[in-house]
Amino acid sequence: MRRALGVALFILVALPSTSLAASLSLSPSNGSYKVGDTIAVKVLVSSQAEPINAVSGTLTFTSSLLTIESILKTGSVLNFWPAEPSTSQSGATAVFEGVSLTGYQGASGVIVTTTFRATKAGVATISFKNGQVLANDGNGTDITSGLSGATFTINERTAPQPSTPPAPAETPTDVQGPTITSSTHPNQNVSYRSREVVVSWQNRADTTAVRIGYDKFPSGRPTVIYEPPISTKSLTLKDGVWYFHAQERTASGWGAITTFKIRIDQTAPPRVEVPLVTATTTATTSASTSIAPSTTSGEILETKEPWITPDWKINHLSLLAFALALALALACAAWYISHRFHTYRGHVLKGLGRAHGTVHAQFEELKQVVTEEVNSIEEVKTRRALTLEEQKLINRLKRMLDRTEKTIEDEIDSIVK
Repeated sequence: MRRALGVALFILVALPSTSLAASLSLSPSNGSYKVGDTIAVKVLVSSQAEPINAVSGTLTFTSSLLTIESILKTGSVLNFWPAEPSTSQSGATAVFEGVSLTGYQGASGVIVTTTFRATKAGVATISFKNGQVLANDGNGTDITSGLSGATFTINERTAPQPSTPPAPAETPTDVQGPTITSSTHPNQNVSYRSREVVVSWQNRADTTAVRIGYDKFPSGRPTVIYEPPISTKSLTLKDGVWYFHAQERTASGWGAITTFKIRIDQTAPPRVEVPLVTATTTATTSASTSIAPSTTSGEILETKEPWITPDWKINHLSLLAFALALALALACAAWYISHRFHTYRGHVLKGLGRAHGTVHAQFEELKQVVTEEVNSIEEVKTRRALTLEEQKLINRLKRMLDRTEKTIEDEIDSIVK
């Protein structure tokens, strides 16, 4: 009896614990599609016995039969992402890595949703190249127990695919579709550089589900159903013109489809900032004009508020360029006087006093302008503390003026001697 009890205890200790098991899977895991169809595949995590803390993985797919169009974290049970999910068609991969700050426990929790498009007939597979699930136990224990992929059969279409797919037959004519807007790409007639798109819409009070999707067709149809309904969606799109479709379901059935056009062009030129600076004897003002070229509808011109005392907007580069130009001009003047003196000594001696007075007067005038600029900046001290860059600029201008003045005087003295 004692020996049997010992054997039983050994087996209990030796066997791995299944209470900490967690698995990653794809949904749907199989199905039949046709060339041109989109396939929305969710990465799911199941951990019913132990809360999880982090999930990471890399998907691979049959790139000769499928193209990957997006990977979205909308609706994920994870709420912190060290890096944004990414895709690579050339590498045939989709990579994700996220964290649940509060811990997740349950079955079929959505991690990310990947969207593929069938491009060729055949048997396509999507599998985990690697995957890991960590427990929310303070130690990050690896509790991964299984990784399940998916297999899809892709068939040729029996008839030519229309250039614009027809709208769903069940759409009633008396229910209007939702109004779609975008906080990232608001103007449907303007191309934007960003590939990250956020679209939103306001659901009717009696909406029970929504169906959404995006493609290259102005008259396309949504294919992915959300029940309960959602009202916003984040997308990652490539360059080109895309059409996002949304449709609501009420007690009357599916309503009309609303389409929102999205234009993306990462080759568009960036915004150009053109500063304009003017100075007078009584006040110093500056204006800057921001010119935003548009790739589709001409140019958009925006003018910022002018620089008026005491709302200072210090243009450090302009002042530094002014000081450098001043130093260069004065150095050239000193060299010219020295050169002319050695070449035509007699002539220079006669006009030396006059030249000295002219150069000195011009330097004093320029010195006064720069000094006024420095004093204007220092006046800011009465309202706020100067930044480190502003203080460095003041010191640099003062040192340059002192060195330039000394250089001119030394050159004149050497000529006289």
